[in-house]
Amino acid sequence: MLARRRPLLGQLGRRLAVGYVAVAFVSIAVLTALTLLLFDLDIGGTSTETEDVYTSAVVSGLQSAYLAADGWSHADFSAPVAIARLEGFGLDVRAGNETVVSVPQPSPGTKPRRIPLVVHGKVVGTASLSMPASGLTPAESGLRQTLVNAVLVAAAVAAALSVLAALLGTRSLVAPLRRLSFAAARLGAGDRSSRVGDVKATGEIRQLAATFDRMADDLERTDRLRRDLVADVAHELRTPIAILGAELEAVSEGIKQLSPETVQSLSEEVERLGSLVEDLGVLAAAEAAGLTLERSPVDLAEVAETAAGRLSSRFAALGVALERDLVTAYVLGDRRRLEQVVVNLLSNAAKFSHRGGTARLEVGLSYGRAVLTVSDDGPGIPSKEQKRVFERFYRGADASTRSGSGIGLAVVSAIVAAHGGTVALESEPGRGSSFRVELPLLSSPAGR
Repeated sequence: MLARRRPLLGQLGRRLAVGYVAVAFVSIAVLTALTLLLFDLDIGGTSTETEDVYTSAVVSGLQSAYLAADGWSHADFSAPVAIARLEGFGLDVRAGNETVVSVPQPSPGTKPRRIPLVVHGKVVGTASLSMPASGLTPAESGLRQTLVNAVLVAAAVAAALSVLAALLGTRSLVAPLRRLSFAAARLGAGDRSSRVGDVKATGEIRQLAATFDRMADDLERTDRLRRDLVADVAHELRTPIAILGAELEAVSEGIKQLSPETVQSLSEEVERLGSLVEDLGVLAAAEAAGLTLERSPVDLAEVAETAAGRLSSRFAALGVALERDLVTAYVLGDRRRLEQVVVNLLSNAAKFSHRGGTARLEVGLSYGRAVLTVSDDGPGIPSKEQKRVFERFYRGADASTRSGSGIGLAVVSAIVAAHGGTVALESEPGRGSSFRVELPLLSSPAGR
């Protein structure tokens, strides 16, 4: 089956082309009408004066002919007749009841104008002159017709050029829009590689195409990150689930006793699962603008101490020392959410610190704000990755060598923002990283 041929312009293109052509034709018609109107006004303004001049010339010629012949019988009327014919006048000279000379009106004329012919104080006849009804002499009428023809030819050429320009201009305008439409349709159908690319168009359309391509890049990157997230979360879930399954199976089969150490190990794995699920819940709530806080006066130092206690065994297992410098700092916040912030930051520090190294947890005051700082002596974060560490689902270049879902810092950013605070990173490759959280300080802890 043959593919259906695309229309040359499409519905929008046809409408634009018709609009362009209509405007061009109206402009041409107005210009033509104004040109002829101005010509008629200019000629009409001088027609009365011209009429008087030619009338005087005809009357003078008739009087001279009468004088030269001493009467009408042998008078030479060639001069006034020539003037009348040249200017399109109708001329009729009568002496008494006798017609002396007559020049018929070549075209519809005005009402005859009767002028007595006086020679030596005596009326020797009457001249009746009728002017062309148009007010134009034959020469002027010919000039006007030439002008009309020229204007019509120019209008026809201009109309043809306007149609051609409308077709070309509309097609150049519609083509990138159609290209954008097809790219959007492919993207909507699931083709994340669909792009408009560079288009030859006006600035606004070029900017629209570039914006579309950036949006497509973001969608493709988000899809990739989400796919990676699913794989990472599956991996994160698989490990504690496998440990829990193995431990419980060993206990159930009597291979291993249910000792306090075993219970502690199982509890830690359950806590890891719970933390991961809670992080995913926070991200989902933040994206849906549904992250709610149960606010109350909270000592950030107490929150930090509790979180550090929860992770003490992890730091010990990794061989990382955790130093603490905690100063009382009250904030109005959700204790459970703030503890989640500290836990995520400490987990991040434990993961990236060197065995035998040191991580540091600090709480203090600075310019009317409570400040929480978590530092590690790990490998640091490359400068090109630092601005993206708080993005949802983002993991660094070494993600394949380290465990993690890549959502912990995004959760930190979401919770801190919900508290009206800020979180910032200072890092230098080879010299570790430091995360600094600032929250509005509660002036008085009253109401605890």
